[in-house]
Amino acid sequence: METLKITLPKNPFSRKELEYKLQVYELRLVNHARKRPYSLPQDIAISPNGYRFAIIDRLLRRGEVSDSGLVEEFIEMDGIFDEGNFRDAFEVILDYCETGGINTRGGTGLTLRKGSRAIRHISEFLSGPSSLSRRRRLRSASRTSS
Repeated sequence: METLKITLPKNPFSRKELEYKLQVYELRLVNHARKRPYSLPQDIAISPNGYRFAIIDRLLRRGEVSDSGLVEEFIEMDGIFDEGNFRDAFEVILDYCETGGINTRGGTGLTLRKGSRAIRHISEFLSGPSSLSRRRRLRSASRTSS
């Protein structure tokens, strides 16, 4: 099987979009854990949002990730692995980086895509400190992406 790689886009605006998306996924994971307090951490880690969060996190830190390298890392770290959720997450993040999410269907996509309901929220996030706290910005963005 061919190894797929995702390279962090050179465009600083795309990087900001991924940083924002990382925060959105983190918020979703926190909400998931709150709603299901008896969920095992591994169950959350192998969820689609768990994989998307982990892939973007490593991509932002490393600049490039490969599917085979991440599979090995996640199996070693969590002891379990969900191939379907991982493949879906990897393909979504790959599409975000290559096309800005044009081929991604269902879900919220990148928030700055034309016609997005979250444009105001991402603009506040990207502009840095404002009258809204970071937590409030993320909460607002989460509501619009649901």
